[in-house]
Amino acid sequence: MIEDVPAGALILAFLASITSAFLIWQRRERYRSPYPARLWDMLGNFALMNLMIIMVVAAIIQVTVRFLLSDFMTVGWTAELSSLCLVWLTFLAGAVIIRGGGHIAFEVIYLSMPARFQRANLIFIDILTILILTPIAWHGYHNAVSLEIVQTVSLGMSMAAFAYAIPVSLSLMIVLAFFRLLKHVRGPLSETSTAEA
Repeated sequence: MIEDVPAGALILAFLASITSAFLIWQRRERYRSPYPARLWDMLGNFALMNLMIIMVVAAIIQVTVRFLLSDFMTVGWTAELSSLCLVWLTFLAGAVIIRGGGHIAFEVIYLSMPARFQRANLIFIDILTILILTPIAWHGYHNAVSLEIVQTVSLGMSMAAFAYAIPVSLSLMIVLAFFRLLKHVRGPLSETSTAEA
């Protein structure tokens, strides 16, 4: 399977991983939360940064080769690689954002509620998130499994590589929403909870 992937894509992924690891290491003082949360933040940002670098560099290679070097070479895999990175980047970013409570909220309505209703609202949102994402992740998994036999044209990998972004990312979102639910049920309403609404 990996031997079918173009060497340029593998080299690009390797160089992007090294660059991402270096950039995360340079900004390590930014991660001040306790150990498990700090590890999640660093891994999440590493994955997002890695995908972003691969996507941008692959798009630059595609445009450069298409308009300047089209008589000498073709690199059709760059368009598929950029699309793959965009799909994974979109869904994984949702999982990273849900941990920090950064999804869209109507803060004016939330802040106008009494404190007990604010807590009930946060609990309701977490439960609703879990209930909505669970069947989508389940169906996304079955869709991805059904695509395992279909190959991409240029990358030489299964189309399931695109489809697995949905169940993997949504499963992460469900787990993170569950932990947020536990935090909201157990703990007192804090100043950071208003940013999570």
